[in-house]
Amino acid sequence: MVFSPGFPPTHPWTAEARAAGAVCLAELDFASLFWRGALVAITGTNGKTTLTEFLTHALRSVDRDACATGNIGYSFSQLVADRDGGAPDSIAVCEVSSFQAETLRHFRADAALWTNFAEDHLERHGTMEEYFLSRHTAPAARASAVHGCVGGNPGENTTSR
Repeated sequence: MVFSPGFPPTHPWTAEARAAGAVCLAELDFASLFWRGALVAITGTNGKTTLTEFLTHALRSVDRDACATGNIGYSFSQLVADRDGGAPDSIAVCEVSSFQAETLRHFRADAALWTNFAEDHLERHGTMEEYFLSRHTAPAARASAVHGCVGGNPGENTTSR
């Protein structure tokens, strides 16, 4: 079963499907199983869409085959279907919300960019720690390179792995 990020992981329908033995995958997980190109994940509380559009534009301006996808409104699954899995030199620049990130298991980004972190979506995540973990443990922890900026000065507090 492929489920929408609008369904919390504890939703009765997904719980019932799991209890019946169904494999339940988030949409980003499902799509990532079929994507053959590079994958850049962009997450954070604010600025995800702006950075996703900017990076896509910058990559296209140097003749790279890049496409904005994910939470930005063009689902990753649709991109994979439209591009027949993408070419090895294609780049999916994927905006990842905390709702999308919280259940990821197969999604592996080649790089992750974290815009910022502020209190948000506590009705879904419960605590700031859970909100942080939903963002950190999914796209960022699974990326081969993580770059982030915390606070107002991009020259400070930057982390690379």
